[in-house]
Amino acid sequence: MKTEELSTAINLQSIKELGTRVLTKAEELIPQKDKLLKINLNGKNVVKERHAHELMVTIAEIYEPLVTEIRAKSISETELILKAQDETGERREIYLELTEITEPLSTLGKLGKEVLNALKLTST
Repeated sequence: MKTEELSTAINLQSIKELGTRVLTKAEELIPQKDKLLKINLNGKNVVKERHAHELMVTIAEIYEPLVTEIRAKSISETELILKAQDETGERREIYLELTEITEPLSTLGKLGKEVLNALKLTST
């Protein structure tokens, strides 16, 4: 995906609005349910069978192509730079230091390494 296509495909305002709606709905549901009961991944109940590790790696694998594309287009090797344009034509850049991803994950031992590898954010 080219930068122009990526910028067109990403509608930051819609993403923010979706996030707000999800949070609002979650807040409404919290009094009714106080814990996550089920997430299915490849036919497995991630919560009950304790497959959160596998879920995190799978999510990282899904986002890897996007992270790789952003990283390839970023002018700095130490940060991800996402350029976005909203519906009004206003452009902006979002900066994320790679250490903001790598440092917290590195504290998770083997899981952190696997997630970083899935995101292709390691030198090994």
